[in-house]
Amino acid sequence: MALPVRAYRKDIALMVAFNPAQPSQFTTFCGATSVSFSLTNEIQTERVADCDDLTAAVQTIKEYGAQDVSVTVNGTWARQNHMKAWRWAKDQLRLPVRLHFANAERGDVQDIDGVALLSGFTLDNIMNIDGATVSRNITLEFDGGIKETLAP
Repeated sequence: MALPVRAYRKDIALMVAFNPAQPSQFTTFCGATSVSFSLTNEIQTERVADCDDLTAAVQTIKEYGAQDVSVTVNGTWARQNHMKAWRWAKDQLRLPVRLHFANAERGDVQDIDGVALLSGFTLDNIMNIDGATVSRNITLEFDGGIKETLAP
């Protein structure tokens, strides 16, 4: 029996090119404690009937439609990228984002790249009385498609 090779914090990183003048200079998103990546395919459904046999059962035909990619970042507030994340949200920037698989084997997806809009920016636990850190939650939505790069 072979056990699966699993991924941990060091194996997959969310990276952002915060400087629009240098769109290929990515930095790891500081403060993230969990990141969720979602690729959703729209399925278009149409009911059709047989043209020759009107007694035949109606069938459902399905086709792929638009594709939607989003990322949710949960974490602690981090001074290292506070102003950068704030500008992204407040100024409604479109920034290059990369999901990097550090241990991708030859021919596997190593990077998933796209341009993301920041649709949600939440700070929580402000002035909490328990001494817990302030948390930050960010929702990203990719504009257009994504591009994958395979490991050499």
